[in-house]
Order: sequence, then C-alpha cells, then structure tokens
Amino acid sequence: MLPQPSGLFGEITSDRSDHFGARIGNFTAEQFAAYIAACEETGFTENYSKSSESYVADNPEGYHLWLDYSPDHQYMSISLDAPDDAADPSSEDAGADQDSSDSAEHEAADKTSDDNEATQAEAEKPAEESSDGNTVLGEVTPDFKKAMDEYEAFFDEYLAFMEKYEKSSDMSPEMLEDFTKYMDRYSQTMDALNDIDEDSLSPADYAYYTEVMLRINKKIASL
Repeated sequence: MLPQPSGLFGEITSDRSDHFGARIGNFTAEQFAAYIAACEETGFTENYSKSSESYVADNPEGYHLWLDYSPDHQYMSISLDAPDDAADPSSEDAGADQDSSDSAEHEAADKTSDDNEATQAEAEKPAEESSDGNTVLGEVTPDFKKAMDEYEAFFDEYLAFMEKYEKSSDMSPEMLEDFTKYMDRYSQTMDALNDIDEDSLSPADYAYYTEVMLRINKKIASL
C-alpha cells in the first residue's frame, strides 16, 4: 500500500492490523518530497494537507496517512491508520492507547512556551494544607523518584546526541546506528511517561512529576 522509502536507515515503531508506524533517518528534504509524490501516485490524495515538512491524506479505501519531516534532524516519521471498519474490534482499546502514545510523542517534540507555562502553573499550585495550616506533602515515593530521575537523565543524553547529530556533516554508519537506538529508547520513554496515572499520584509524587516534566519540556523546546 505504501511505497518503499529510499532511505537506508530506519525502524518500524508500530506494526498492527489497524496502525503502522516507522521512522527513516538520514533522509533529505528532496527524498521527502519524492516520497510524498510516490504516496500520491498510490492513491493518497483525498482530504490532503501538504507542506514542505508534512503531508496528511486519505486514500479511496479510507486509510489515513500522516508524514512528518524534521529538516534539522533529517528524519521522516510515517503513520498509517486503517479505516474504523477495518480495525479489529478486540484491539480497539489497545489501538487507542497506541495512537495516544504516538500523538504524545509528536506533541512532545513540538512543545511551545505556552505548554511550559501551563506546566509551570501546575507545579506552582499551592500544596494541600492540614487543619493547622501546615503543608501536607510527605515524601516522594523512592521508586517513583528513581524512575522520574532516570527519564530525565535519558532526555539529557538524548538531547546531547541530537545536538551532535544535527551539527554533524558526516553521517557515519555508527552515528546512524546510534540514531536508531536513541529513537527506539525515546519511544519507550515516552510510552512509560504516558502510562503514568497522574490522578493516582500522591501530592508529593505529583509535585515531583510536574517539576521533572517542566524541566524535560524546557529541554525539548530548546533543541
């Protein structure tokens, strides 16, 4: 259904009956434009929206295609969703969770200052108080703090690599292999963050969660 991308480096991020996702690295803007044209030739021309960095369209069978290109990092993301009547009913819940995860990943890369201000507002909300007026937060759960610290440490490592990747003019096989590994770890980390049930967190855990997420969002926005 989809044409084969011309890039040699990439990974499949999702392969289900109702959704397919992939990333292609070391991909030029010219290759992205050519891939859009190839998708148009296969029938993805309905309800389309097109720019130099994205392409969204449906085909006559109702499949929804979304392409996104990052000129700074030179990689293309592919997302293909089956029409609702073609999805397996037993996998609808799982599909919804995955779609939410995919959307969150794209949104995280495009965080704006408004998003950061909203998170800052959450972090600055007054803590709960007891009847005598003292703040009631307690201690952050050790395992939760360790997990959040590991997530933040990964983003420090990931952003340092992406800065190096962006500035590099010689895409060696080793760097492209590292790119694929980092994108896989990025996807896993975002899935883990999206799985956190904020409503179930204690006041102390929630305060630490918003603090760490604020720092992560600022780091992503600065890339």
